[in-house]
Amino acid sequence: MPEANKPQLNKWQLRGISKLGAVLCPGTAKLPSFSSSKALAGADRCFSYLTKEDQEGLGMLLYWLGVLPGFVARFLLRLVDTANRWPRFISPLLRLLQFGLKGFVYSLYYSDAEVRKLLGYVTSMQGVAKL
Repeated sequence: MPEANKPQLNKWQLRGISKLGAVLCPGTAKLPSFSSSKALAGADRCFSYLTKEDQEGLGMLLYWLGVLPGFVARFLLRLVDTANRWPRFISPLLRLLQFGLKGFVYSLYYSDAEVRKLLGYVTSMQGVAKL
């Protein structure tokens, strides 16, 4: 089992996640933005469940997104959203990248208790009628 309390992501990787979160979860009138939620607090825990190979690949990408200007994250997310327009040899890689980046950020955001509360998402079985 992964060590959930052991910090695995450095400040640049966390900054990369924050940049992706700013694009994917900017906030609405009802929901907080990624940066104003507590989503980033679960990044190390979520990251610890990835395979070693995925940790290395995602970690490197997050590092570069953290170091480079914010428009690079926006560009990358736009690029992966156009995966179906690319030739067959590159489109699967773009879809995999889209799934990995968006999945990681959305998992963090929607696992935040305050976000779930604002959505009215209940994770308890108390009060559910018996069948």
